[in-house]
Amino acid sequence: MLPGTYYDDSPGERVPLYFNRNKRVDHIAMLHDLTEQQAVEQMERYVGPDWERRYDDLAAARAALVGDHRAARSWHVRDG
Repeated sequence: MLPGTYYDDSPGERVPLYFNRNKRVDHIAMLHDLTEQQAVEQMERYVGPDWERRYDDLAAARAALVGDHRAARSWHVRDG
């Protein structure tokens, strides 16, 4: 995603994104939604469609390692 642009289906290309004071259109929310959508598409393309599950599995494994490390350290300190 290029800053200041978004992909518009009708011309089939990236076009400038303008922020204005129009209260009826929340451009910040639009930018957030677009960025989130683009990130998901890129993760699915490069990591795979199961990237969210794999990320959760990795986070759980890291948490378990940190927990094991803390438990081993506290045991060592008590006996030391």
